[in-house]
Amino acid sequence: MDKKELEEKIIGQFKQDEQMMILVFAQWCINHNLEPAELYQRAYPTQAENPSLKQALDLTVPKEEAGEIPDDTLLGVLSLFGNEDLAFVVTEEMENLKKRK
Repeated sequence: MDKKELEEKIIGQFKQDEQMMILVFAQWCINHNLEPAELYQRAYPTQAENPSLKQALDLTVPKEEAGEIPDDTLLGVLSLFGNEDLAFVVTEEMENLKKRK
């Protein structure tokens, strides 16, 4: 495997992992009756609609069919990919959810 092939493989793996992070975020939102696109827009108000988020939404399942996604897992995954702004918005929503209980 030459250097260019290795770089392409690494980039491909990163994109696949990033898509999984977006899916985890979207499913967590669905599981908590939150709108993923709304939270994303709050975190990144200057960005246009995110096609990766739209794709991930197509892969989510109703919360009754989904497994639980622990809050710490979501925050860890968001942090791993440098989505600090989104993690901040998600943390605010986690606090709101606790207050409602």
